[in-house]
Amino acid sequence: YDAGSDNHSIRHHLKVSAKVKGGEEWEVVEEPEHDIFSYLDLQLCLLKKKSKLKYTRWCCHRNAAISESEKRISDWEGDFDFLCGYVGFLGYGLRRLCDVKSCGVKSAGKLVHPTRVNPKADESKSSCHIKGQCNNNDAYVPDSAFLFADRVIVWDHLEKKIYLLVWTKTGGNAAQAARSWMSNVQKTLIIPDTKVVVKGSPKVEPQEVEPPRNSEQCIVLGVPNDKEVLISSIPDDVYVKQIESCLALIKMGETYEVCLTKQLYSTVTVDPSKFYELLREINPAPYGAFFEINPVRSDEAIGIDCSHSNRGTSSFAICSSSPERFLRVNRNGTVESKPIKGTIKRGRNVAEDLELAETLRSNVKDRAENLMIVDLVRNDLGRVCESVSVPKLMQVETYETVHQLVSTVTGCIDTERYSTLQTIRAAFPGGSMTGAPKLRTMKIIDEIEPCERGVYSGSLGFLSINGAADLNIVIRTAVITPNGVTVGTGGAIVALSDPTEELNETKLKAEALNTSMCSYIIKHGGV
Repeated sequence: YDAGSDNHSIRHHLKVSAKVKGGEEWEVVEEPEHDIFSYLDLQLCLLKKKSKLKYTRWCCHRNAAISESEKRISDWEGDFDFLCGYVGFLGYGLRRLCDVKSCGVKSAGKLVHPTRVNPKADESKSSCHIKGQCNNNDAYVPDSAFLFADRVIVWDHLEKKIYLLVWTKTGGNAAQAARSWMSNVQKTLIIPDTKVVVKGSPKVEPQEVEPPRNSEQCIVLGVPNDKEVLISSIPDDVYVKQIESCLALIKMGETYEVCLTKQLYSTVTVDPSKFYELLREINPAPYGAFFEINPVRSDEAIGIDCSHSNRGTSSFAICSSSPERFLRVNRNGTVESKPIKGTIKRGRNVAEDLELAETLRSNVKDRAENLMIVDLVRNDLGRVCESVSVPKLMQVETYETVHQLVSTVTGCIDTERYSTLQTIRAAFPGGSMTGAPKLRTMKIIDEIEPCERGVYSGSLGFLSINGAADLNIVIRTAVITPNGVTVGTGGAIVALSDPTEELNETKLKAEALNTSMCSYIIKHGGV
């Protein structure tokens, strides 16, 4: 990586090599000296020392600018932490940079390895194969991608104020360009005089809502009956056998909890921004996000494309309606994680909704899942924090289509020894997407799951110049490429799990995405 480059686009591919030892073991080719974590860490450190922030506050009520100022990054005292910086995602594949060296799958043996969709290799010649994407839709999506946002529009929904932020180098001559951009944006800002509603915030107590639309209703409204919108990469009976494999390993004492996942896909061509508008309406969520990358010339990309040296990355977009926070780090070094374990559907009326919420709250299996992951997250944060606490344990939060069992883990980072990126690395990937114990369970997942998860199970969010960060867990998310759509779903397997119930839970979690796809086809059509 070119740490001195001024380019603002980063794409990171891991080069994976299979080295068979006795037909079973796999190794990873050594990474460049600066991997994506250390590269971002270095860049943010350099940017913070040699930059300043120019900003304008805009009042939505009066539709006019109310103040303009310029400050050093370290002097910022505003109500939000994103002061320009990197925006992007860390895919689940980056677990290989976080103490996990297993990356392929072993010979099938007693474990279930269903045939991959669109396999690229003839596995008949070997008992091993390199793990690939579940389908061709993700063929060009990197393991991580970040954009450097040096000009940002921040909308404070509650205060009805807009901030225009511009990052500039200290002593540089970019001040005039910054003023010009702010002036142009202000001329185009027309804020409608309507009530602003913040969607997606969880409710502690269930409230009466219109029953969510489902895929069957959408089919009645006009989606062809003979065309599945989201197709599972793994047949239901095979997924059940994978669950049984997990239960057998739990019984043997190899693990306590396994987050088993699968991928759904569609070849329908989707306009990402229009799809995301529908997803936000159907399934609003507090950590939702829209992130889109378009092709860049090879001389504009930062980094080395190790695994696909002769081809560039195509356009792709991530449309996320995630209810889960991976990590939030504020400018003072306080870190928060909100792992979710435990899901149940919404009720058709208030009485049923309350009953279902209470069922989730008292469910022994769900509480066991949640408690194990809370302990795991406490351990992850304890590696870099001076103190760790759990202010909220197993609280029911209510969203548009489901109730969730959520805990909150907080800590104070030892900022003299650890940076924000080092904290993220210590906890990545989020424990709610792995299981416990973490390292051993991730290796088990590599053995059982036939394909890479890609963006799914990773984290999406921002890394601010001032050291703050906010990243979600990539669940309830669609990855869109010119070839189609991919959606991940799954659930935690513990000793008390029932295979059929676990299978049904994966379908419940994917329902909002499936409904959004149906709605998109009805409204915009699809190829």
